[in-house]
Amino acid sequence: MKNSQIPVPLLLLFGLTAVAAAVFFLVFNPGEHAAEPDAPVRLRFVGADGEPRAGVQAMLGRNVAKEPILLPLTGADGCIDGTIPAGAYELRVYPKRLATAAARVTFRDERAGDPGAIRRVRFFVRGVEFKVGETSRSDVRLPSKAGY
Repeated sequence: MKNSQIPVPLLLLFGLTAVAAAVFFLVFNPGEHAAEPDAPVRLRFVGADGEPRAGVQAMLGRNVAKEPILLPLTGADGCIDGTIPAGAYELRVYPKRLATAAARVTFRDERAGDPGAIRRVRFFVRGVEFKVGETSRSDVRLPSKAGY
């Protein structure tokens, strides 16, 4: 039998099986496909002396299945304002020497044989949670080892 001669009932069976599998996946894994609502956020990064720090590169991570959210560099006031998908995160910062994208690229290139090196230099700051309809305002004290 040639490919162009596959019986119609057989084609329908394969088509229905594919549709059923897709429906099953979407129904039983809704969190993976639903857009997460955004929560307004204002984070102010400060040093041990309580003064704001400009040029801090921070990121928010959840779990290994999701890409971390790289936040914009802090301004002169040490703040980041914006919206973030609601939920719980781990807040981490890069050391000051790796705050720029160019510095991180150079760091990765120098350690091409060690893909996990960049993850190990990030400093864990604390867990944070952002809720829909609630502006999260927080001062974030930077670890002194981060060099800011």
